[in-house]
Amino acid sequence: MAAAVSDYVPTIQSKNKIKSSKSSMTISLKKAPKIIDQIKKYQKNVLLVGFKAETNLTKNQLIKSAEKKLKESSADMIIANDVGSIRYKKNPQKNQVILVDSKKNIVSGWMDKEKIAKLIRKQIEAKIK
Repeated sequence: MAAAVSDYVPTIQSKNKIKSSKSSMTISLKKAPKIIDQIKKYQKNVLLVGFKAETNLTKNQLIKSAEKKLKESSADMIIANDVGSIRYKKNPQKNQVILVDSKKNIVSGWMDKEKIAKLIRKQIEAKIK
C-alpha cells in the first residue's frame, strides 16, 4: 500500500459539483487523520516505511522529527528529507535523505534520486530477510 494524502481536508464537503462560474471561493480546512498512525493497529506484522518531508531543518532536527514520527506511527523505518534547502531547490533531481529506524540512522549523502531509491530498497530488503 502507498499513500500520499493531504494534511488537511475541507471542513464541509459539497454534495454537488462546484460550478466553475465563481471567480473565487473560500474553503475552510481541518486537520486530516494520519493514515500512517493507523496502519499497525490493523496490520501488526506489516513492514511499515514512512516518509517525512520537512523544510529548513538542521540534520539533527530532521533526525529528531523522523524519530518522533517513527515512534508515533510504530513504523519500522522513516525516510526523512529537507525539501526546503537551497541545494534541493536548485537541483530537484538530486537529494539527501536520512533513513531512520530503531537502531540506526543512515545519511545518504547528496545523490541522484535513482541511487537514493536503490539505497532505500536495499535497506527494506535487509529488514525483510
